[in-house]
Amino acid sequence: MKKALLFISCALLMSNGFAQRIKNNSPSGFVTCSEFHITKPLSEIFAANPVDESKIYKKQESED
Repeated sequence: MKKALLFISCALLMSNGFAQRIKNNSPSGFVTCSEFHITKPLSEIFAANPVDESKIYKKQESED
C-alpha cells in the first residue's frame, strides 16, 4: 500500500512539472513610445463629446 501511494504521489508531482512546459512559438515583441502628450481630463472630454442616447451604435472591435 505504501509503495502504491508513493508511486502515485511521484507520478502526480512529475505531471505537474511537465504541465509547465508550454511551447509558445509566437514571436513576442514590444512597442517603443515615440512621443508623450498631456491630455484633457476624461470628464472634460466627455463634456465636449456627449453620447447621443437616441442614436443606435454598432458594436465593433477596435483595430488593436
